[in-house]
Amino acid sequence: MKINDIMKSDSPDKCDEKAVMYIQAPCIIPQHQMTDRLIKGLMIACLTLGIVFFIIHYVEYLKVKSDFEYIDWDFKVLSAADYTMEFEIKKKMW
Repeated sequence: MKINDIMKSDSPDKCDEKAVMYIQAPCIIPQHQMTDRLIKGLMIACLTLGIVFFIIHYVEYLKVKSDFEYIDWDFKVLSAADYTMEFEIKKKMW
């Protein structure tokens, strides 16, 4: 049944001037465009994973580097007082 037939008929299904009709059409993508979209999507996904792995390894590198810098700083501020013991010397020891 066509739209014009519905508008002209006297049936209870008749549409008036205020009626709104929605038409749904499927989106048909040609095969060559679909292949291009799939390849582009795969490239974006791989690029995203590469960036994520880079960031994870860079953060880990910064963590290890800061640990080494802390150890280096600790050695630089090391003094004899860090290993000094105090004990009483009695006359008998002289």
